[in-house]
Order: sequence, then structure tokens, then C-alpha cells
Amino acid sequence: MSIPTPQFTARMIGMSPGSFGVYALGRIVNILFPVTIILIEQRIFNALTLPTHTWVVWGILSSYIGVILLRMGALMVEAWGDVTFRYRINGVLQHNTLAHALYHRAGAEPLPVSALEAINRLRDDVDEVADFPLWLPEVVGTTLAAGIAFAAMVAIDGRLTLLCGIPLLLLGVVAYLIWPYYLRYRYAAGALEDQYTSVLGSIIAGAQTLILRNSAPAALLRLSHISQQRQHVGVRGVILQQAQEALVGIGVAGCSVAVYWYGGAAVMRGTIGVGDLLLLTSGLSVIVWLPNVIATFLGDYAQQTVSINRLVAFMPEAPHNLIRTWRWWQHSPQTPPVSIAVPPLQRLRLQQVSYRYGDTTGIHGATLTIARGTLTVITGKVGSGKSTLLNLVSGLLAPQTGQMFWNEEPIQRVGAPDIIATTQIPFLVSDTLAHNILLGADPRHLDAVIRDCALDLDIAQLPDGKATVVGPRGVRLSGGQRQRVALARALLRNAQILVLDDISSAVDVTTEAQLWQTLRRYGSGTIVASSHRPTLMQQADQIVLVDAGGVVALGRLDELLATQPLMQEIWHEATHPA
Repeated sequence: MSIPTPQFTARMIGMSPGSFGVYALGRIVNILFPVTIILIEQRIFNALTLPTHTWVVWGILSSYIGVILLRMGALMVEAWGDVTFRYRINGVLQHNTLAHALYHRAGAEPLPVSALEAINRLRDDVDEVADFPLWLPEVVGTTLAAGIAFAAMVAIDGRLTLLCGIPLLLLGVVAYLIWPYYLRYRYAAGALEDQYTSVLGSIIAGAQTLILRNSAPAALLRLSHISQQRQHVGVRGVILQQAQEALVGIGVAGCSVAVYWYGGAAVMRGTIGVGDLLLLTSGLSVIVWLPNVIATFLGDYAQQTVSINRLVAFMPEAPHNLIRTWRWWQHSPQTPPVSIAVPPLQRLRLQQVSYRYGDTTGIHGATLTIARGTLTVITGKVGSGKSTLLNLVSGLLAPQTGQMFWNEEPIQRVGAPDIIATTQIPFLVSDTLAHNILLGADPRHLDAVIRDCALDLDIAQLPDGKATVVGPRGVRLSGGQRQRVALARALLRNAQILVLDDISSAVDVTTEAQLWQTLRRYGSGTIVASSHRPTLMQQADQIVLVDAGGVVALGRLDELLATQPLMQEIWHEATHPA
């Protein structure tokens, strides 16, 4: 499902009608300015060559200066409206797209495009759609200017005007017929730009892996091949664009020769004035611009449809969220409240819950109950579906089938702040360690959670302590430090359920024991963890054994070891590592 281009354009204008109106006024005045100057110059030159009172000449010159001053003001008005409208529309569209991805898309569901392609679309396609409404004053102003120029030329010499106007219109039609081929290359260039950005980003992100696997030459060859395609497409597009402009230029030149030839003779005969000849020649450039503007507008209309579809791809289930109107001093209408009002947890129950990736992987028919104050450990072999089940519990995925119950009340999905999840590979930004823990939370308990997560000794060794910048993705921290930063971030939010994905895999045994003692004291003490660590499974109130996308058994460790061969195998591998 997409949004019709006229509706989309109208909604964009409605997002900032004031700046659009100011721009439209300034732009139309500036487009009409050349025609006004031509008409004034016609009177000036005719006045200089024909018997005229001096005060008439000075009056015409004064009007000429007045129009120039008016245009200076109109240029500033147009510039203000242009920049203001573009930036406001860009901000709204980018905000709405990101807000939908953050609040309306389950956290573990991938975006329909890669991160770098998404940046391309949020930059280039947003710029494209924000620019399109500004073509409307261009078309209106150019049509008015061409109409005025044509009427003035017909009043001087109708036959000569038609003689020049018809070929120019035909050239405009030819230029319009060329335009779809130019757009075809333009679309291809956009697709290749996405591919190039995606491959380039993959090479940068996976440089070490490519070197270790001796795949760097192949990756660079792929990048070079796409670059050559971009070059060929770009050259053809530029050639077609230049051909279109050349046709118009040839037409104007040819018609100008005809005007000078026949118009000059008319001036010599005294049937028209010098100013009339000037208007006939200058008016041609005004008239010929109309078919060029219309052709460009129609081509831009087609590009607008493509760009709208590329942006709507971020939210196909709710496309109109893209054009929800808000103001910078208001909260976004599509941003949910900070907290979801749910009662204190007694139990969270999953009943025959399923989520599949395609036809095979994922989880199906999972049923389990998580009681308040308990430690639930989800374990299983690699690829068994335990991460998917963990994401369903945390709210990072919404069930495709089945039902979830919070205290026996059916819910679709519960997430932050009632459930806080941490991943095995934490998300850290290139900011200070303190800001990575806080991320907008109350800083009063920061030092306490740092101690409880055994980060205080590590911080003491950092060059700037808590103010140390951790680098992109926390590269200046060890794996264990990054996990504990993510854990401190979760504890600071005091959620009703804490969901952990193998959060202690990169810490030593002593630190792990300290962490789990701390975790059981926080909040409601309700923890769901994915792990095969022996110390954690021994502490668990229940273990959820997952295999082949299903929950095969529930119980304490001793119960499962007595009855489940799979549990025995997992336990043996955990206690006797190779």
C-alpha cells in the first residue's frame, strides 16, 4: 500500500503552510520579474526612439529601479521560504520514519533495507519529496510569465510570434519525449547508489573478516563493478539531459535569427520600435521555458512516486504514519507514551505462541509461565529457537499466532519499561561510559548500579573514569565490560521483568557470581535468561528446554537431568568444555 502523490504533496504543504506560502509568493514574483523588465525596457527604448515627454522617460526609469528593488526583497523572501519549508519537511518525514521503526516495529524485526540503504533513503528520497511541492509555484509562475510574454508579442506581430512559437513548442514536445529515457537512467542510478553504499559499508564493517578469509579481492572487485555501472548510467543520463537542453537552445537561437531578420526590417520601416524588437527576442526565452518546466515537472512527478514508495517501504502496514503532522514543540502523535500502564506482575504466560522466519526457523507452539520473583533460564542447542523465544518474552517480537497473558489479562506485546532486555552483544554509542549507562535515565542511582555490576574497579582504571568516551560500539571496552555496562543500564530502569541474553558469557566466575546475587535483589527479582552456564542453571527456579523450534520440557535442573537426554548432553558440554 502506498500514498497517492497528490495526497502526499498536499499533506506536506499542510505541514508548513506558512513557509510554503511565503516561498510561493516570492518565487512567482521572481519568475514574473523578467517579463516585467522586458515590458519596461520595451517602453524605455521606444521612448528613446520616438517623440516622448522627458517626464515620461524618467517615470519609466523610476519604475525600472522600483522593480529591481522589489526583486531584491522577493529573492530574500523566496530564499527564506525555500530553506524553511525544506528543513521542516525533512525533519517531519525523517522523524516519522524513525519513530515508526522505533515504536511500531518490534525491536527484533529487521528493517526492510540495510542501515546504509536506509540512510540513503532518509537523505536522498526525503530531499526529493520535500523538493517536489516547490515545483508548483514554478509551474504557476512560468505559465503566467509565458502567457504575458506571448500576449505582448502577439500584440506587436502575431504572424512572427506564431512563426517562432510553433517550432519552440514542437521542440518542447521532443524534449518531453526524451525525458522518460533520462528518468530511466536516473532510477537506475538511484538503485546502483543503494548497492554501492551497501557493499561499501559491508566492506568497512567486515574488513577483518574479509582479510582473514582472503575475500578482500572479491569484495573490491564487486565494488569496482558497481562503480563502473554507476559511471555508464551516469554518462548516459547526462548525455540525454544535455541533448534536451541543446534542442531548446537551438530552437531559441533559430527563432532569434528569424526575429532579428524580420523584426530588424520592420524597425527600419518604422512599423515597430526598437523596444518592440527587444521584447520579441527576449520574450522567446520566456515562452520556451514553459514546455521545459512542464516536462521537468512531469518527470519529477514520476520520481516523486518512486521516492514515496521507497519511504513507505519502511512502514507498509501503516503508510500514513509517514505524513503525520506534528510541531517541534509538541510530542509526535505516533510516539507512544513513555510508560505502558500495566499492573504489578504476578505472572506472565505464553500460550501456544509462535513466530517463524520464513517457513522453518523460529519458535512454534511455545507454552510457559513466568512467575514473579523467579529465575527462568532458557537453554538449548544453537539454532533451536531459544533467542526467538527470548525476544517474544521481552517484547522485541510480537507473536504471529498464540496469545500472551499478563496476570491472566491478554496482551499483544509488552515492552519497556515493564520489561527490559539486554543482548549478548550490547548496543553502545560513541559517548561517555556514564551516558551509555544513563541514556536519559535518572542519574541519582548511577554510582550504585556501577558498584553492583562490578564496574567500579574497571572505571577506576579508565583515563577519564565515567567520563571516558567508549568509542563506536564501545570498542575501547572489553567484551565483559560492555556486557556489564548494558546490565547497569537495564538495572537503572528497575523493570518488572529483566530479560538477559547470555549476559555473563564474557566475565569470570567470581564476577558472574556477584552479578547474579545482585540481579536477584533488583526490582521484582523476575529474570528470564538465555544461557547454558552451569552456575546459572543450578540457581534457576525453572529451565525451559528448547529444541527444533519448540519447548520440549520445563522444570528444575535435577528434574530435567533425570528425564531429558538433551538436557544431559547440554549439561555435559557446559561442565566439560573442550
